[in-house]
Amino acid sequence: MAGPHAVRVPLEVVTPLFLAGAEPRGQPELRPPAFRGALRYWFRAAAGGALGGKSQAVARAEQEVFGAAAGSGSASAVVVRLALPAGMPASKVYAGNDFGSATSGRRYLFWSMAESGSKERGNYQAPKQYFPPGVRFVVEVAPRPGASSAESSLEQAAAALWLLVQLGGVGSRSRRMGGSLSASEAVSAAGLAFALEGASAAEVANELAAGLRQVRKIFQ
Repeated sequence: MAGPHAVRVPLEVVTPLFLAGAEPRGQPELRPPAFRGALRYWFRAAAGGALGGKSQAVARAEQEVFGAAAGSGSASAVVVRLALPAGMPASKVYAGNDFGSATSGRRYLFWSMAESGSKERGNYQAPKQYFPPGVRFVVEVAPRPGASSAESSLEQAAAALWLLVQLGGVGSRSRRMGGSLSASEAVSAAGLAFALEGASAAEVANELAAGLRQVRKIFQ
């Protein structure tokens, strides 16, 4: 019997995506670890609600899907990959006024990404670089060959990815609207539609509510 297929979601950057590379404020790098960490965060959020906030049960559930380095050192049941376009757009250096005037409120969201300090005083921080809105790439979550409970693990990982796309972000300032993403194509997995189709706030709210009910069903 064939195993579960990989979940591939084409994504587009909506708000500036600040990621670190070899140098924290140098060339940013789109790499799987950043998304894997974000998926773990949203997995814990979903599992915590479904399991009544029992931390040990949540930790066990997370370990079954994403593995653990400590203790048993179990391998992850899923693999996270990124597919980047051949002509990947270059990153930009954040100038501090890229997204609006000082009175717009937008600059406050990313203030720590701007150049700061003084070289003479030894506290200089170079401006951080980011991938601008419009950059596209693909995130793939696939079952690891030989993993047990591959189907349920893939469903839960897909649900975590749905939460990340709809409610979260990746990279620095993701809790201040940085690194927000949207599905650039109509993709469905585990009963979840990644591209919202609502034409009004009420319709989008209904889509999100339906998706959250499906996420809870998956984790229960």
